[in-house]
Amino acid sequence: RFRDQGEAICLWADLLILESKFQDAQGLYQRARDIGEAHGLFSLESHACLGLGNLATREGRDAEGLDLLRNAFAAGRITEHENSIVEELDSLPSLLDALFKADELEEVAPLLPRFREAAKAE
Repeated sequence: RFRDQGEAICLWADLLILESKFQDAQGLYQRARDIGEAHGLFSLESHACLGLGNLATREGRDAEGLDLLRNAFAAGRITEHENSIVEELDSLPSLLDALFKADELEEVAPLLPRFREAAKAE
């Protein structure tokens, strides 16, 4: 039940992004993240952190965005269902982009083989 509620909130936030309603989306992503954290729903936390991280980097809060994208990737790796590789792949491009922008190249190299592996599995 909580997973369905949280995913619906994330999807609503995703739609608000398309309408350029970024502040409203941010509040919804945070709400979904709180639900995910409270109930150990890592896929939900990953989705919410991905949205929050993309919003933060879009607004120039690069350090915060990078931390959120790292969290999205980590949560995606330990997600509670069989599609964990999909969760990883969802957040990995945004994380790699943020790492390149932050000149965190030493963190990029170990992720590239994982990106290739995840892409092949999809």
